[in-house]
Amino acid sequence: MEDILAHAEELGRLIKNTEVFGNYQRLTEQLRSDSNAACLLDDFFDRSREIKDRQDRGDIIEQFEIENIKSLSELVSRNETIKEYLSAQQEYLDLLLMIQKELSIGDGELE
Repeated sequence: MEDILAHAEELGRLIKNTEVFGNYQRLTEQLRSDSNAACLLDDFFDRSREIKDRQDRGDIIEQFEIENIKSLSELVSRNETIKEYLSAQQEYLDLLLMIQKELSIGDGELE
């Protein structure tokens, strides 16, 4: 067990030393320091989640609410700070998925 944990700790260090992780950390800090971009992204995610939850419950979504989400989506897609952050986040998640795949047990699939 201790051997596994030692290897896991080493894997964590290796991940932290990747360019992908460093880029994600840097852009996370950049997003946090840009309060307008951070608020815009939070607002977009909150409203999107709210709309999805209401749709899942069978609520009627008014046209103005759909237009509001579209407008927020356009603002998010035009914001360079957000675009760079989301791209770095996706690269980091892709790295973690590749690692998870390599850690799979047996015939390559987690059971």
